[in-house]
Amino acid sequence: MASKEKTVALARLLHEDCTQLLELYTTRETLPSNSVSGSQLVSIPPLTPQLSSTEKICFLHAALRACLHLMDKAITREDTMFPDIPEDEYIKQRKTVRDRLSHLVFSTERLLVGQKRFDAEVQQKYLDYI
Repeated sequence: MASKEKTVALARLLHEDCTQLLELYTTRETLPSNSVSGSQLVSIPPLTPQLSSTEKICFLHAALRACLHLMDKAITREDTMFPDIPEDEYIKQRKTVRDRLSHLVFSTERLLVGQKRFDAEVQQKYLDYI
C-alpha cells in the first residue's frame, strides 16, 4: 500500500477511534449527548478545488499538529486534576487516539518533505477549558 493510501486509512481509523473516545468521555462525565454548536476548535481555510493537493495536505497537517498539541494539553490537565484514576477503557482509548494522531501527524509530515508549512487557527475561547 502506498504512503498516501496508508495515511488515508490511518485517518479513517483515527476518526472511528475519536468517535468511540467521545462516547466514552460523554458517558464518563454524564454530559448531554447533543453536540455544542458553533465554530470548530481548530480551523483551516476551506479546501477549495483551487488549492493543489500539496497545499491541502499542508493545511490538514497543520490542523492535525494543532489537534495533537491540544490533546496533549488536555491529557496533561486531566491527569493532573485526577492523578489516581485507574486505567480503564476510556484511558486506554485516549492513549490509542493520542498515539494514532501522533502517527498521522508524522505520516502527513512525510508527504510534505521540503514543502511550505502552515499553521492552523486555534479558537482561543476554548483554550480556557483545556
